[in-house]
Amino acid sequence: YPIDPRNRKLEYGTSDLNQHLRFSGTAVWSPRLRNLPNVPTKWLLNGWNFSTIVTLASGQPLTGSISGFPSGGPDGGLTGGVVSNSGGSTGGRPPFIARNAYTLPAIHNVDFRIGREFAILERFRLQFIGEAFNLLNQTNITAENSTQYNYVAAGGKGCTGFSGVAGCLVPNPAFLAPTTASNFILTSRQVQVSARLTF
Repeated sequence: YPIDPRNRKLEYGTSDLNQHLRFSGTAVWSPRLRNLPNVPTKWLLNGWNFSTIVTLASGQPLTGSISGFPSGGPDGGLTGGVVSNSGGSTGGRPPFIARNAYTLPAIHNVDFRIGREFAILERFRLQFIGEAFNLLNQTNITAENSTQYNYVAAGGKGCTGFSGVAGCLVPNPAFLAPTTASNFILTSRQVQVSARLTF
């Protein structure tokens, strides 16, 4: 939503996809204990598979926006020249605050898997698998309220006592309040158990 279509420098700022830090690590452990006293103990303790995926990432950028705009302009925004990516009028962002000036909270996620395979006769193998997604049940904020100001016409609530002005920008108290704490990848803890027979 360019503030001034003739001055692209006003849109310089952090990329929408910028993420300063991101770590993703995977570990797999299949213990094979050899010096065990007897066959039942070996059968009980060997054959397990453990794996985990750990993701740590800094938050992504967020741009504050304005809800509403003065009437009578050719388009939207405070300058009358702001349009959305579909060509419609929009309030745009405050012209005195840079694009993507704010950052969403960081993301922390741990997934864990445990499996065990059993040999049944010569041709059959039975595998049990247990998986936990977001093992620590971490709340990951993936979206926040981006409405930073509400445009109020002169004489409206929050814009009284001002003469010679078309309207006011009234701060939105809900700005940056979390609106989404999950998505199709990051959500509350989920556990699933499955079995697979191979022959």
